[in-house]
Amino acid sequence: MNSANTTNSPSIRLACAGDIEDIRRVYEPYIRTPITFEEEVPAPAGFHAKMEQIMLFYPCLVVCSSTGPNPGTRPSSDSASGPGSSPSSDSASNPDSAASSNSNLDADPDIVGFAYAHRQAERAAYDWNAELSIYLDARATRAGIGSALYQTLIELLALQEVRTVYARVTLPNPASERLHARFGFECAWVQKNAGFRLGKWRDVAWFVKQINPYDEQPRRPVAFPELLKESPRRIEKIIERAAL
Repeated sequence: MNSANTTNSPSIRLACAGDIEDIRRVYEPYIRTPITFEEEVPAPAGFHAKMEQIMLFYPCLVVCSSTGPNPGTRPSSDSASGPGSSPSSDSASNPDSAASSNSNLDADPDIVGFAYAHRQAERAAYDWNAELSIYLDARATRAGIGSALYQTLIELLALQEVRTVYARVTLPNPASERLHARFGFECAWVQKNAGFRLGKWRDVAWFVKQINPYDEQPRRPVAFPELLKESPRRIEKIIERAAL
């Protein structure tokens, strides 16, 4: 399912297992920044297994661009932020900034960004929560691309019956703070000295947003692959609204 775009425009679609290596490529430059608390590039096999596990329950989106490759560039200093250990655990970001890949790219169009949700905590009572992550290549810095990814992801989670979404942001990151405020997130608290990364103690802000009512008899969230079978047209319309 692609959003409605012209041939040369970026497009958002659901990710599949075949996209995971490109997703890893987009994520790799963030290892050299405090945005993620992961210190080494994830090995392909482990990264694939973790992302496949996430996609068994939560949506994962990619943004594709028909622009050519842009090898050899470096992560932006004002790019996505979040203290995650990897895209299989905890990370949140500024969707309208990016870190670029330093890898040669073969596909055209190719993946220049991704966003997904994962469990916010392990106990069953937390099932109605989800944590958001988003990472963008430098070629996805056009205004609105990251916001479209974020908005689409939140709408899909609402359709799943998730009640609350969370994002963690390594501070300082004024752009990400503005982004989350624009989406109606509240800063629940700041975790002081949450981690020691690249020679400094880093604070982490927790952002939170309600996306469904807190009803007395909540339906447990539906696994996204099951929802895709039940409501393919509704999901398609959500993605179509993300036309870039």
